[in-house]
Amino acid sequence: MTQSQATAEVFYTAFRALKKSEREAFIERLLADKKLAEEIFLTVALVLFEEKKLALAQASRLAGLHQYEFQKELAARNIPVHYGAEDFERDLQTIGLIK
Repeated sequence: MTQSQATAEVFYTAFRALKKSEREAFIERLLADKKLAEEIFLTVALVLFEEKKLALAQASRLAGLHQYEFQKELAARNIPVHYGAEDFERDLQTIGLIK
């Protein structure tokens, strides 16, 4: 388990242990703290991307970052970008259409 995954698991477990009213109060407080909300959305996006549950564009959007900025966050955490043979073939086809 990576550090990002462990962080997400601890957060999720603690959040689920709260009563519904406490979860709602936490969410209201979270949304009021823009910096903290940004950090949490980034962390969630990184974990979901790393687990291949979100594509790069989806994870970038969730984190509120441009794809290039999100890729910098991935690199800083040594999380590889998912780019396989199928992606390469699609890119080659796209380049062929542009010519």
